[in-house]
Amino acid sequence: MSEPEERELGLLRQRVVDLEADNFELQERVQRLEQLRADISLSGFVHSLALDVALGEATMPDHVVTPVAISAKTYLVPAGDGIGLRFHTPELGDATALSSTSLELAEVPAPEGRVPRSLYAILQHKQLAYGAAAEGGDLEGLLIAEIGKVLAESGTWTMPFLAAAAGRIGELELKLAESAGDEERSKAAAALVELARSLVDRTRFVAGDLHALAAALDATTPLGKT
Repeated sequence: MSEPEERELGLLRQRVVDLEADNFELQERVQRLEQLRADISLSGFVHSLALDVALGEATMPDHVVTPVAISAKTYLVPAGDGIGLRFHTPELGDATALSSTSLELAEVPAPEGRVPRSLYAILQHKQLAYGAAAEGGDLEGLLIAEIGKVLAESGTWTMPFLAAAAGRIGELELKLAESAGDEERSKAAAALVELARSLVDRTRFVAGDLHALAAALDATTPLGKT
């Protein structure tokens, strides 16, 4: 091999070494950037936890509430205008520089001291309110059946499911209230239908949406029948 060829081969080998070093550096940069990518914002984490707790609580007829505490070890990273959480995964390597984030959720009693009924209890009472009239009218029968379906699925309640179901219940109650000439219940039922429709179009929810839906469903139940 001639001297120019040896020199060219040496340069080629050095280029390969340099490329390998660049590749290693790029992998490290990707790993660092991956650690900086938030899986969820801290506020989103709180909202998600609160909603999950509220959905579970909504299925309890007695509305038993206890504080819920959770602790998670994550990377704290920038996320939009706030703080984000990045959960550790095996591809990120050793779990170093993790922060511990602890949260506790507890309900604050209403100012008047009255604990709102759970959604499950509201639906049970609504079912009883219309039960006596179920044999006398088709709308009442449809309403009882619709409520029964919702109660039967309480183990898998989600906000999209509840919003759609509340819309169907509200439409039936609106027809009943209008046929009875009950203006106050008609307004309440119309408000329930409007709220349910606005929630059906949503993709993200908070616990307040569930509480608002429960209150709207409670407001449409005939007075004196629960």
